[in-house]
Amino acid sequence: MTRLNPNAAGVDIGAREILVCVPGEANTQLVRSFGVSTPDLQTIAAWLKEHHIETVAMESVSVSWIPLFETLKADGCRCHLISARSRRRARPTQTGGAAGLSLPEGRSSDCPGADRRLRQEHLFVLKQSLAMYDFSTRQIEACDADIERAYGTSASISSASAAQP
Repeated sequence: MTRLNPNAAGVDIGAREILVCVPGEANTQLVRSFGVSTPDLQTIAAWLKEHHIETVAMESVSVSWIPLFETLKADGCRCHLISARSRRRARPTQTGGAAGLSLPEGRSSDCPGADRRLRQEHLFVLKQSLAMYDFSTRQIEACDADIERAYGTSASISSASAAQP
């Protein structure tokens, strides 16, 4: 298989593991596994720099791609988000996974839609977080009301505790 871009890498982002593939010597590929914490993302960025990577194609089935996308973009990499659906239509490489992500398809960090997509993904996560917060707050308020009914009003509890030495 001919290399279209020798300074490109493929990244497969999972919930607990990130696989990164960079070009090696004589048409080989180096694949390395990383964790998903912030220090791991910084290690990925350093490893990609070490291998002179300028462009990264990444695949993720959830919003797990956002922290790595932002880390690499801040580090000067051009990032392309590849959908799993478009990848299935492409001819896979022999090793598959991260090594098969050297595709021209996807969402480039330098096209206007990429920033909009990033904001939409953030907005989705924020909306979900707000809904969970609101639900938790309602549950806590309901528990507080049950406690007040069971033990009296909060005014009688606070006046009783203030009277004790």
